Amino acid sequence: MKVSKTRHLPRKPNYVDCAIGQAIHDIRVEKGLSLRSLANAVSVSYQQIQKYEAGENRITAHRLYQICQLFDVPIESMFAELTSAKRALRSKI
Repeated sequence: MKVSKTRHLPRKPNYVDCAIGQAIHDIRVEKGLSLRSLANAVSVSYQQIQKYEAGENRITAHRLYQICQLFDVPIESMFAELTSAKRALRSKI
């Protein structure tokens, strides 16, 4: 029996990734942190933080947790924009 080797391509970022990236950016700027200082604190390159914030790369749950701990914010705050958009959509129905 031959086992096929399939290559799983990573999923592309979606609107949730973009919303989380925007939340990271907003909180980082509000706290007065540079890209480089945030990147150093969570052990990634500043370019990676840039890509998270732009919604170009997906962020892992672990990395999001690290960033929330550093920012001292609850993880659900990263989803606030999505929650309010969902409520607005429901109110139109």
